[in-house]
Amino acid sequence: MSCSTTSTIIKEQKIENYKIIEKVNYGKKGLFYKTLSYEELPFNYSFSYDKLNQNNVRYNSITERNRFVNFDTVFNIAQQRKIDSSFKNLSPVKLKKSLFTDPKIISKKRSEYGTPRTELVGYSSISYPFIVNSKNGEKYGFIYRDDGLMYIYKKENKFWEEFARLEIHFVN
Repeated sequence: MSCSTTSTIIKEQKIENYKIIEKVNYGKKGLFYKTLSYEELPFNYSFSYDKLNQNNVRYNSITERNRFVNFDTVFNIAQQRKIDSSFKNLSPVKLKKSLFTDPKIISKKRSEYGTPRTELVGYSSISYPFIVNSKNGEKYGFIYRDDGLMYIYKKENKFWEEFARLEIHFVN
């Protein structure tokens, strides 16, 4: 594979990641300019394939919860390990406004760049998304938002559609 082919693949991957980021609602103030690392994730011990699969439920009513889908039917052992590895290797990424179709998603105030995330109120923080192929070759994107939700998107007909939403803050 040539350098230009590798560069093209990396660029296409980055574009897909930004499409996933744009799918999540970030509220009025928008998105913090840098993503969360694994160490910054609250309850980071809950970011594993087994924990996500265990807590992948759909809420039908106040008292009843039904399993949404067993991820074991979607991902094989190697893919499950890739999910675990992708979580543990999350590192902070400085997001680039130029890669968003709506650059307003990130704060416009340059003075906020470099300000610690904990000192800014009203901004959403996310993990940088990662994409894993399923057993049958379908693409799934994983992204965490600091409101305690893990979003899993599935690529269908060139678009990322929400597949599952998991509450991480209740995982134990």
